[in-house]
Amino acid sequence: MNDDAAREAAFARAYRMIRTTIEQRTEAGQRLLVGDFTSASGLSPTPVREALSRLVGEGLIEEHRGGGYYVPRVDARDVAECYTLARALALAAVVEGAAGKGTHRTRRFAAAQAEPPYRVEAQGAYWFDRIAIASGNRLLAAETYRLNGRMSGIRRAEIAVIAGIAARFDALGALLDTNDQAGQTLWIERYSREGQANAEALADWLSA
Repeated sequence: MNDDAAREAAFARAYRMIRTTIEQRTEAGQRLLVGDFTSASGLSPTPVREALSRLVGEGLIEEHRGGGYYVPRVDARDVAECYTLARALALAAVVEGAAGKGTHRTRRFAAAQAEPPYRVEAQGAYWFDRIAIASGNRLLAAETYRLNGRMSGIRRAEIAVIAGIAARFDALGALLDTNDQAGQTLWIERYSREGQANAEALADWLSA
């Protein structure tokens, strides 16, 4: 492996590790230490800092000048805006997918992720990713992936705040499996409205 390939591989490894940590095990306001990630991964600080900088650019974390990196705190307005953006991206993806542009991407995605994740808090990201990838639009898929990272804490809060969220995601999966675009549209609209209606409670849970 040449030097450029080795650097890219180290960056990709650091990025995946940090993003997974943020999505699964961090709380709003938590500080992210470079040393913790270098110790956990065996990587040098350089790819870790590069990955943290990328995640800052994607809005998943914040960099405080002279104070390090932090998981962002969110208020009710932030939560509501995330649901608004999730709705816009998903509805656009449903429209493009209905036009038949994403068939090859749907097959490729199904081969890579045949089963939804076990953890309820990961299912929202899984299904919204699937909708975006099925559209065949790489920009929609990339933006959905970024938003899923930003919403990882919100999706943990959904379990506590929104009753029956796991069953809701199961219903979305059935709509996708049957290629029911009208049903998908109604589901996305309802999910967005309910998230916005519960924005304050979700933000309070994240701040507790």
